[in-house]
Amino acid sequence: MKRVLLLWFVLLLVSCGPRGCVESQFTLVPESRLPGWFSIPPGISRSDVTVRLTYYSPPSVQTDNAVLELMTSTGRQLSEVTGRMCWHPTMAKKRNQHGGFDPDSYPHYVYIRVKGIVEVIEHVQGPTFRIIDDPTLVKGAQEAKGCDIG
Repeated sequence: MKRVLLLWFVLLLVSCGPRGCVESQFTLVPESRLPGWFSIPPGISRSDVTVRLTYYSPPSVQTDNAVLELMTSTGRQLSEVTGRMCWHPTMAKKRNQHGGFDPDSYPHYVYIRVKGIVEVIEHVQGPTFRIIDDPTLVKGAQEAKGCDIG
């Protein structure tokens, strides 16, 4: 039995890779500004690019769990950054008695810090996200000490 469990564990690690397993994937809505980590190369307009955000379930807390890719509308990757996704402190008030979130708790807010730049991300139901510039939410993310709520 121990050998079987060990084999399953090894297969899981191999299938997920060093970053962990993909948890979910989202696309930036066209009307949102780009995250501050990206700039559009000359000759390309905002309407020609999008950002794909992939969250991972990492094998350790030290691993970045968010990958953001700046991509052209044809799918060519222009740039990529990784960071740590943390629940925004305001989300503590939206948790239910079991510690999770009910379907009517949207929008959900997280923040990602990359190279000293913090961006607040809003998730609504569905596979999209937007960058939020609400001063209160931005300040809360910048002052957060870490991923206190998980």
